[in-house]
Amino acid sequence: MLLGGATTVFGPIIGAMLFWVVLSLSDGILSLAISNHWLPLTSTQQGPIRFIIVGVALALLVVFRPQGLLGNKKEVFFSA
Repeated sequence: MLLGGATTVFGPIIGAMLFWVVLSLSDGILSLAISNHWLPLTSTQQGPIRFIIVGVALALLVVFRPQGLLGNKKEVFFSA
């Protein structure tokens, strides 16, 4: 819900699909980098590094786009 936008109908669906794509792509890129010796890591370190990359991406999303990718910016702010 955080990734796609909680106030939209398709936000959680698109957010879940995008989360899966980012996890799969980061796994593939890390596997390629480790097998070609571009990164000095072992295959057992690949899993935690993948989740660190996804966690940093989600933290940046919360900081720079708190309403999600499809959310409306006006819905985040409170009017007093």
